[in-house]
Amino acid sequence: VEYQLPQDDGPHDFEARVLPLGDGTHIVVVREITERKQAERALMEREEHFRRLIENTSDLVTFVDADGTVRYQSPSLQAMLGYAPGSRDGQGVFDLLHPDDVPGTRAVFAARRRRRWRARRRRRSARTARRASSSAACRTSCARR
Repeated sequence: VEYQLPQDDGPHDFEARVLPLGDGTHIVVVREITERKQAERALMEREEHFRRLIENTSDLVTFVDADGTVRYQSPSLQAMLGYAPGSRDGQGVFDLLHPDDVPGTRAVFAARRRRRWRARRRRRSARTARRASSSAACRTSCARR
C-alpha cells in the first residue's frame, strides 16, 4: 500500500507491505519512497509536455522502429496526408512514399541505423550509448578540443 503523510518539510510518500511469516505472525515493512514518487511525477509531467507538443504541432511527427514499421504518427497525419490518426500504426513507413523514392529513402534509413555517433564529453572518455531508434548499442567516442 502506498500513502502520503504530511511532514514539516512537506508531504512524504511511503510504501507499506505486510509479509506473513507462516506461523500466523506478520512483519510490516514500511519504506519512504518520496524520491521515487517525485521522479515518477516529474517523468509524467515531461511525457505530458512532449505529448502536447507532438499532438499540437502542424508538422507530421512519425516514430518508426529499426525496420521502418510505424509505431506512432501525430494527428497532423490527417491534415497532411488524409489518413486518420493511428490508421498507419504497425504498417511500413515506406508504403507512404512514391515508388520512385523508396530505394533511395531505404538506403538513407539503413545508413543512419549503422551510423556511429560521436560525442564530446566533459571527461573525454568513451561511452556506449543506446539510440532511441534501436535497441542496438552504439559506441561513442570523444573528440579532444
